Amino acid sequence: APRAITLREAISYARIHQPSLAAARARVALARGQAELPRAARMPRVTAGAELLVGTTNNTTASYGGPLGFDIPRIGGTPANAPTSLSPEPSTLAGIGVRQEVYDFGRLAAQADALDLFARAAEEDAQSADLDLVLFVEESFYAVQGARAVHQAADAAVKRAQEHRNFANANVKAQLRPPIELTRAEADLARRQAELVHAEGGLRAAQQVLAAAIGTTEPALDDGGDDLPYETPAA
Repeated sequence: APRAITLREAISYARIHQPSLAAARARVALARGQAELPRAARMPRVTAGAELLVGTTNNTTASYGGPLGFDIPRIGGTPANAPTSLSPEPSTLAGIGVRQEVYDFGRLAAQADALDLFARAAEEDAQSADLDLVLFVEESFYAVQGARAVHQAADAAVKRAQEHRNFANANVKAQLRPPIELTRAEADLARRQAELVHAEGGLRAAQQVLAAAIGTTEPALDDGGDDLPYETPAA
C-alpha cells in the first residue's frame, strides 16, 4: 500500500523537492546576481604583476605591460642605435595599479535599475509558481480522497449486487422467479464489478499524480488526512 501523507506534509515536501519551484528560485538567484554586476563595476580594481625580461637589444618600451593588467608609464629602454651585442641582459618590472569608475553619465545606474526590475519580476514569478504548486498539490490530494470515495461506493455496489444475485438465485431454484431474474442479477453484478475495477484504477492513478505533484521518487502516495485549516469565506 502507498505511504500515507497529510496535506501539510505534502505541501512542505513539494516546496523543497519540486523541480519546477527549484528552477523558479534559481532564476531569482540569477536575476539578483545579475543586478549586482553594474554596482560591482563601480568598485575599485587592484591589480599587481611582475615581469622578468631577458634580451639583447630588445629592452624597449613595448616589452612591458601586456599581461600585467595595469597601466605603465613610459620607461627607459635600450636605444634603437645601441651597439649590437649577443650577450643578454635581464630586466625586471614589478608594479601595482588601482582602477575605479568615477563617472559614466548614468550608464551603470540605469543598468542596475533595469536589472533590479528583472529581479523583481523573477521574484513575482517564483511566488506565482509557489501558489500554482500549492494548488496543484491540494487538487491532487483531494483527488485521491474523491477517488477513494468512488472506490468505496463501487465496492459497496458490488456487495449489494452479490446479495441481489444470491437472492435471485435462491428464488429461481425455488421456482418463485423465472430464470431471467438470475440472468439480470448476474449481468448487474458483472457491471458493478467492472465499475469497481475502473474505480481501483482511478484511485491508483490519483495516488501516482499526488506523488508526482510533490516531486517524490515514490511511485504513489496516499492521503493521510486534511490537516490545514481554512477560513470561512465572508458572506
